[in-house]
Amino acid sequence: MVAEAIRDGAKAIEMDPNIPDGYLVHGIALMENGDPDGAIADFTKAIERNPRVVDAWRNRAIAKMRKGDREGAAADLRSALEAVPPGSPAAEALRRELEGLKR
Repeated sequence: MVAEAIRDGAKAIEMDPNIPDGYLVHGIALMENGDPDGAIADFTKAIERNPRVVDAWRNRAIAKMRKGDREGAAADLRSALEAVPPGSPAAEALRRELEGLKR
């Protein structure tokens, strides 16, 4: 299943490398496959294509946490917070995640 998601993500990137969704799908699959470095690279490409893609920031934060980079993860969560409406459920969830890093 993960291998299929990796292939699907790679195919989406090949079809249109300017759309962040392919990088997001591919990055999540790489992270699930134990490749946080590859996932971070894909999430970074998604962010470069559209910095408003909150899932790319959040997933990159998760990948950085898996590598022990708490500061990098916190920075990504702060960037994700900037991309959502203040007071929204997404903002509250991101704030809770950020607070959890401080513990």
